[in-house]
Amino acid sequence: MPLPTPSAALPRELDFAVDRAATPARMNRAMLYIVAWLRRVESVQPDFLFAIEQLKGIGLDRLNEVLTPIFLDAEAIATQLATIQAAWLAGDPLEQLLAQLDTQVTARLADIDASVAHQLAAQNIAVAAQLAAAAATIAAVPTRAERAFITGSF
Repeated sequence: MPLPTPSAALPRELDFAVDRAATPARMNRAMLYIVAWLRRVESVQPDFLFAIEQLKGIGLDRLNEVLTPIFLDAEAIATQLATIQAAWLAGDPLEQLLAQLDTQVTARLADIDASVAHQLAAQNIAVAAQLAAAAATIAAVPTRAERAFITGSF
């Protein structure tokens, strides 16, 4: 593929391949074209700066939305740790820790018991349904005596 000619890449005002005259009028036209182009570029620049500032603002808002909850959680954890440390230093830390752990373990075991009881009840209902279905199937099967009577082979 051939490279584009300079005439295809440059506007007529700047292309010396089209007009080789270096007269003051020609040079003035070329400079006017360049100045007009620069003014257009400069007029667009504030729009770019405004857009960049808007994007920065949006980015900072998004960071704030994400980081604020994390910061608040970290602050709450720090407060909890300070409370634990104060309680630790104020009294018998092992007794307090044991009481806290006992409360947490008891609550968790109650949750587990409730969950297991619920699961066992659901399984019992399913087994009862299966047994009822099996009983119905067995009841539908004729006994030997009934088969002998039906087939006539006593």
